[in-house]
Amino acid sequence: MAEHITASYRKKREEIRYKSYITECLRILTENTTHFIIPGYGDITYGTYMKKSWYEAKKKPEKEKQDKRSVQEIAADIMSRAGLKFKGVSKNG
Repeated sequence: MAEHITASYRKKREEIRYKSYITECLRILTENTTHFIIPGYGDITYGTYMKKSWYEAKKKPEKEKQDKRSVQEIAADIMSRAGLKFKGVSKNG
């Protein structure tokens, strides 16, 4: 049983490496074909290319951390970082 799990893991790992290699080659190929170097004009980009590798596109996005502070706490934090002091609001406007 353990041998089967190890073999399965190796096969999966090899598959991931292969997909990563192929997609990285395609990413570089598409990036290179969108760039033209013309003497006297420099590097000119034409078109779009893959900006992420297969691994980056495949991985799940991380959830952003929710700020659980109150509005007043956030405002006070921003003001203290900026070196500002809160004088308050008068009732007369």
